[in-house]
Amino acid sequence: MTAGSPARVGLRAVFAQPGYRRLWSARTASQAGDVFATVALVLLVFDLTGSALGVSAVVFAEIAPVLLLAPLAGTLVDRLPRVAVMVAADLWRGVLAAALIVVGDNVVAVYVIAFGLSVGAVLFNPAANSALPTLVRDHELVAANSGIWTAAVLSQIALAPAAGVLYAAFGAGPAFG
Repeated sequence: MTAGSPARVGLRAVFAQPGYRRLWSARTASQAGDVFATVALVLLVFDLTGSALGVSAVVFAEIAPVLLLAPLAGTLVDRLPRVAVMVAADLWRGVLAAALIVVGDNVVAVYVIAFGLSVGAVLFNPAANSALPTLVRDHELVAANSGIWTAAVLSQIALAPAAGVLYAAFGAGPAFG
């Protein structure tokens, strides 16, 4: 470290900032929903089709929006209020997940909803990513990104098995709920 350079910043410093805590909480909750939906969608499609090809189709339905919309999503999100985009994207995904409780026995509806869930993620993620530099100082970005990334990875590690257990024990409805 050179004279005049800022001290190393840890997670405690970025979590001390209310804006970062709100973003971290929103992203972590959103990530938890994404993990549950991904696992439950795969299991639901396998139950409906009994086929690896059916599972591949739902994975494709989740990937297609990323390939089709990601190049445009950043530009769109830059022109809109970030928080509004994140809230709207998660409300959209919540409505779609709830719809799965009702129409989850129709595999075509499941594919369409999987596509729609991914559209929401394609909009949510760049809005959240672009909000981070407005909430922390430049020298805090590494710690701030680390906190968000760690929460995302821990969500996948802890919640993917939990989603599978919930699905196996109680069915698709509670897993999507």
